[in-house]
Amino acid sequence: MAVLDAIQLFLVPDRTHKDHDSFAGKTLEATLEYISQSERVEACYVSNQAVDQELWIFLVLKDIQAHEHFLESTIGVGIMLPFLQNSPRLYSFFKDSFDFLSANTNLQLNLYVFDLKASDTDTARVEQALQDLWSPHMVISAPQSDERSTAFLGLTTETNGLPAAARTQSINAPQYTVRSHIIGVHLFLPRPALRTSLLPRPNTTGELLSSDPRSYGDISFDDSAIGTTAQMHSISFRPMEYIADSDWFTRDENDPSLNDSYERCLSITTLHYTQAHHDGDNHDLQEIFREFSIQPGLLSLHWFKDEHDARIVRVIAAWTQETGYRKFQSIIEGKMFTQRDSTRTQCYPEFAAYLAQGLPDWYDDSLIELITFGFPKPLSNNEETAFEWYLNKFIANMEPSDPDEPSITQPFGPLWSSSKDKQQSVVFISWNGLPERKAWLRNFLAQPYDVAGYVAHGVSLSGVAIASTTETLRTVDHFKLKYEQEPVADAVN
Repeated sequence: MAVLDAIQLFLVPDRTHKDHDSFAGKTLEATLEYISQSERVEACYVSNQAVDQELWIFLVLKDIQAHEHFLESTIGVGIMLPFLQNSPRLYSFFKDSFDFLSANTNLQLNLYVFDLKASDTDTARVEQALQDLWSPHMVISAPQSDERSTAFLGLTTETNGLPAAARTQSINAPQYTVRSHIIGVHLFLPRPALRTSLLPRPNTTGELLSSDPRSYGDISFDDSAIGTTAQMHSISFRPMEYIADSDWFTRDENDPSLNDSYERCLSITTLHYTQAHHDGDNHDLQEIFREFSIQPGLLSLHWFKDEHDARIVRVIAAWTQETGYRKFQSIIEGKMFTQRDSTRTQCYPEFAAYLAQGLPDWYDDSLIELITFGFPKPLSNNEETAFEWYLNKFIANMEPSDPDEPSITQPFGPLWSSSKDKQQSVVFISWNGLPERKAWLRNFLAQPYDVAGYVAHGVSLSGVAIASTTETLRTVDHFKLKYEQEPVADAVN
């Protein structure tokens, strides 16, 4: 006996699947490709448009075993979670064949929603009454219930006459509402998998987050001594049958963004010199450090040179408030405007400030990977929330649940730019060493796509431009700089 699984998705209000180039549209496409390629899925149909921010997916499965596999062994529509405002509902039809579905089909869809959760006895009675009401049309599915209501779905391709019949007849049942729609559906055809030219294995976390992890091919776990310590943390597989239990749907949509209450700030000042800087004793850098040190609210000061271009130096400062950094920025911009020497600097500095709830605990000589996420198009609030969801899920794999458990890495972020004109986010990752990072990246890619890979894929689907640099972080003693006396050069002269 074949099975038709009708999946009702409740989309967030500001994006629909019609936006094929949007973050949400690309994520829906990835979701449909994933579920349509699941074991013994014979066809996948999707509604042509969202009605009241609801989208329908119809899966034709070969038999009950395929239906059970879809529920128990795949994440189903779990890739779409951050674009859903409520848990999806699934209605299952059992029939010898679903040949009535074709590439372009109109379906009559009646959804009966009862205000109370029905008992087993009432469920059976209502289901029989609805079958009688719809006879000789299609079938009524097994009901779908949650803590507040019970819903039944009626489905048929015979769209003429049924809506009127459904409205004029009633059933003896508790208070309920009927929603009637005629929707068009189309057959979803996944793109052929391109496995002829696999991507080279990523060397950095930034590279990993830039592509679909499946593009790297089949990768085995690292069983070396280092590899055994480079394990995933907080990793879990949530099958489709438990997706409605996700705590994601208990969030309060009216809660203000946490960024609204952030006071501390982490700044990145990028300096472009004409010559490479191999240490911090350079006069120009020392002048910059001194200017930092006398600003109010400075908590810590670090610097490192870019791994791709040693002429680029980044100075990372932690502040009690952003105002201290903005004061420093205005002073440096004024000096550079009047005193800039083109023989020493290539261009004006770049300034960026990121709001932070806490501050990182870095030590001198820490190996830091700085990942910058820039968005060519501004993200909506829901897209920004979705991006953070994927990125935080990815980062959680780096953090042990037990603080006493040893770890080879310590992530910090994501942090969002305080600038209203330029939407940007950063993540800092402290690694024990490059071999540890290599082993961790390999072990991540060795995980199944629906266990770990899809969260990295979700980050890349946002359309973000990702830049990554890894270098040894140097600590500046800003207290010493602040209070030491400047040597008076050429005093005799």
